[in-house]
Amino acid sequence: MKWIVSVHEKNGHLEQFRVLGWSLDRPDIEFQFSKNIIVNAIKRGSEYKTAFLVAGKFVEGSDVVLVEHKDGTCDLRTKCNGKILDNLSSLQKF
Repeated sequence: MKWIVSVHEKNGHLEQFRVLGWSLDRPDIEFQFSKNIIVNAIKRGSEYKTAFLVAGKFVEGSDVVLVEHKDGTCDLRTKCNGKILDNLSSLQKF
């Protein structure tokens, strides 16, 4: 399990993501991945969730899933929110 904790937008599109990959209790171990890396990892079976900083600690959020479009592109979204475009922009920005 990995947790997406912040995002970087460019021209209105999410392009980079900061990810905790060990534990929500270890925020000092953080990775930065492109959207394509996360999309490919999810396609291979990796699981991602969001996580939010609350009172100095990370709290687990929702499952992150892929929405695959007819043109072959993919967007990341949280499960069951009804949107088809990237919607992780409520996470902290970097």
